[in-house]
Amino acid sequence: MGRKTDKDDDRWLSAKRRFRLSDRDVQMARELGLKPEELAQNIPGKAQPWKAPMRAWIRELHARRFGSGPDPDPAKGRPCRGSANCASGCLRSRSCSLAGCYDDLERGGAIGYYPGLPMSTEGSMALLSSVTVLRLVDSMAILLSQAYQLARARLASAASPTVRSLVQRDQAFTEVDLHRREVEVLRAQRQGLPPHRRPNYKPAQRLAILQLRRLRGWSIKKTAERFVVHPNTIRAWIRAAEGKGRPRLLRGAVVWNRIDDAIRWAVHELRRLFPEPEFGTRWIARQVLRASVQISRSTVQRVLREPRPPRPSRPAKPAMALPMGKEPYHLLRPEWINRVWHIDLLSLQVLWFRVHVSAIQDGFSRRLLCLRVYLRTPRARDMVALVRSVAREFGKPRFVLTDHGPQFRRQFRSAVRDRGIIPVQARVRAPYLNGKIERAFRTLRVWWRLVLTGLTKRSIQRRMDDFKDWFNQVRPHSALGGLTPQEAWEGRSLPEPVPIRARDRLQPEIAIRRRHHHSDPRLPIVDLSVQLAA
Repeated sequence: MGRKTDKDDDRWLSAKRRFRLSDRDVQMARELGLKPEELAQNIPGKAQPWKAPMRAWIRELHARRFGSGPDPDPAKGRPCRGSANCASGCLRSRSCSLAGCYDDLERGGAIGYYPGLPMSTEGSMALLSSVTVLRLVDSMAILLSQAYQLARARLASAASPTVRSLVQRDQAFTEVDLHRREVEVLRAQRQGLPPHRRPNYKPAQRLAILQLRRLRGWSIKKTAERFVVHPNTIRAWIRAAEGKGRPRLLRGAVVWNRIDDAIRWAVHELRRLFPEPEFGTRWIARQVLRASVQISRSTVQRVLREPRPPRPSRPAKPAMALPMGKEPYHLLRPEWINRVWHIDLLSLQVLWFRVHVSAIQDGFSRRLLCLRVYLRTPRARDMVALVRSVAREFGKPRFVLTDHGPQFRRQFRSAVRDRGIIPVQARVRAPYLNGKIERAFRTLRVWWRLVLTGLTKRSIQRRMDDFKDWFNQVRPHSALGGLTPQEAWEGRSLPEPVPIRARDRLQPEIAIRRRHHHSDPRLPIVDLSVQLAA
């Protein structure tokens, strides 16, 4: 029976540390018949704002069952937890409703520690029972501290060397005391963690601990207490220093297969880009393996525990070609349709295979004249056949502007020139010369990410035709003044806009409706009509 009681006490002690409960909260939980394991089920998560904190939940259940909290301990003079209508003779009879402030005082985090103020062993200040008194004491402490620092600064420039030495000694004592308090806070935080969750000391830190032990003359037990480790851990370090134990405890393990920093950065970058729980370390390892880089899940876990390495430097790319002063404006800004055609290729991913799309766009109206799908990389003869078929439908252009792809080299240029069309290749590193069709490809990529297509060439070609019709007939273009490419091709213009003021006699009737082009929700059509009615 005694062993069971000891185990229960240990479990409640760990629950008290984990959930930051006081002795009175533990007493209430035991009176309610709760178990330490049941407390974890009421931990409020980020997505559960309706749940009360653990302390408030226990007190609320205790108040519902027994009517009020336990009676205060008169020997300690601790105030009650009661309601606002408490009429007992406790120290907080006038401010029982300030339970939140008192809870902060009990945790020892609301007001700092000042020398000379009495504090109980649990961190509560029994004499400070009112918020007004607390603020007054806090203001007085700050005033005295600032006055003392000002006087010490004045004395630091005194003419007497003895006074200056005393000031320096006092300042050194103050710094030592502040450092001691910082160390106590850090040691208390480490003591509050379970042993398996405490951070491990690095080999260099272990050597420094052994050196401090020799310099201070501490025993093994004293050293273990100061640095919150087990005495056997200190003994293992001493044996390693004497050459009788494991040397890697003080020297560190020899890393002979350390992966490159670029791979380590890639692992951290994948974690940053995919923070969802379903994308775990096993998924990250598989993604890196798919890139033909050998890595295991345990290595990914170890890398994620390490600090994030800097981004690897990339090789410098050649700068973009700047305008040379004499730009081919007859190609960049044609004055009529079928003057300049822009031709380019685009590669898209469809599940596990890729398809290639060749496009021809009119330089004046931005109209897509053709979107042709290829299951393999098109060659020069394919592009010549495409230009021939589009020219039969829309007429022959004067210029054809392309990039330096392998499809647009000698065979393509000679075949196009034989048909009376002048081939023009844009300069290297000058994408603005063929930027019109690149901008159309950007709109196509955004639509392609969200669309579902079939796996056959015919189904993909049908979806491309739907996009081409929507791009030409529905989507307005900013460079065309709000016209669609089809309207610019046909030479139409928008009606003159009419201002509608609030003081006008005619009231506008506006109707708005959204439709989909060929039942594709990613290709919207807006029907907006405005009529003036008396």
